[in-house]
Amino acid sequence: MIWWRIPLPSSPPIENKPAPPSRNFALDRFRGYAVAGMIVVNFLGGYACTPRLLRHTNDYCSYADTIMPHFLFAVGLAVAMVCGRFETTDIAQIRQLQWKLAKRCSALLLLAFLLYFPWSDRELTRKISDPNFWFTVWKRDWMQTLSHIAWTTLWMIPCVAWSWTGRWLWLIGSVSFHLYLSEIWYFHWVHAAPSGIDGGPLGFLTWSIPAWTGWWAGDVWLECNRPASNPYRMMRCWLWVAAGLMMTGYVASCGTRRYDREPPEENQADKLAASPVMGDPLPRGAKEQRALVDWLAEPPFVPPPSFSHRAWNYWMMSQKAGTLSYLLFSSGFSLAIYALFEALSGRIAWAYGLFHVMGRNAITCYAIHGFLISWVGTWLSKESAMINVALGLTAVLLTTYSLAAFLHWRRIYVRL
Repeated sequence: MIWWRIPLPSSPPIENKPAPPSRNFALDRFRGYAVAGMIVVNFLGGYACTPRLLRHTNDYCSYADTIMPHFLFAVGLAVAMVCGRFETTDIAQIRQLQWKLAKRCSALLLLAFLLYFPWSDRELTRKISDPNFWFTVWKRDWMQTLSHIAWTTLWMIPCVAWSWTGRWLWLIGSVSFHLYLSEIWYFHWVHAAPSGIDGGPLGFLTWSIPAWTGWWAGDVWLECNRPASNPYRMMRCWLWVAAGLMMTGYVASCGTRRYDREPPEENQADKLAASPVMGDPLPRGAKEQRALVDWLAEPPFVPPPSFSHRAWNYWMMSQKAGTLSYLLFSSGFSLAIYALFEALSGRIAWAYGLFHVMGRNAITCYAIHGFLISWVGTWLSKESAMINVALGLTAVLLTTYSLAAFLHWRRIYVRL
């Protein structure tokens, strides 16, 4: 295999290597693309005219569901860049790096709490003394993108000085633990009221997949951007691994066909399978009656049948449950998109100046986009015409970009 020829660095890093490039501009543009995509799907998700492909429907991988894994992938790649500057075996410096990352994560968790807390709730003064209110804040409101980034990074920090063998074992253990918990309790708990978001409080166990993929891709980037390295080998490596991850995710998603309800239960009230990981018992003879093609799931971006035809389960691609198949596929998709930005870097810069500017101030864009969406939403209704929704989206994108461009012009970059 071609990608095995890539000299993957071990940890602790090897001493006396030439310094890598100071900045990865393709990462900035990839991060900016993720921010722009997030604004698009978050804005459009509130209107009836929006196609299902641009919505979060929790039962398959839509385009909207591919956005959040980009952020985790970018975080893993950024961690690799930071670790690349600490090429040392000194334990004290490694601890210093870990403490630096932990402080950043703590600041991000605080920012997430301030952004996600339901300040606009009219009954806040009454609810604030209710334990159930704080349970909802912890399970649902707080556990969104920024919090998942912080918890996932904290989960990765102990592995900074490990070899890649140890890191992969840590990831396999995390995913296996998520599988076990989902079977005995967690899958149903995340879907129970108050419903969880983006995998719930334990989502970091599987959100680690795109983060580790980004870290690995960053290590390859550092290795292949040194003198006398071959960047084309890096691209081939990334594309092979991206294709492998996406195919593995799809194959895993075929397990969802075990949950077909035969015959369809049109009056079924329960969306969830009783055994979301191991599989509900099939009707007698159902397995023998199926051809091989009947075990193939719908590919990503193609909606599945309703829950009356197929119970919701762990093997479907679901952002809400943070399922294994979804995060394997989306990790490969993120790697493929990042490889595209890397290949185009410096060739059509005029075409993605928007992404570059927004990527340099991603935190600022993220922090203000929710307020802008809410403000523009006061001028629209859920049933607004598509042209009005498109104008509203354009206004939000231009305002966010204008602020990012002003900060970029003044050389002000807000980072955590």
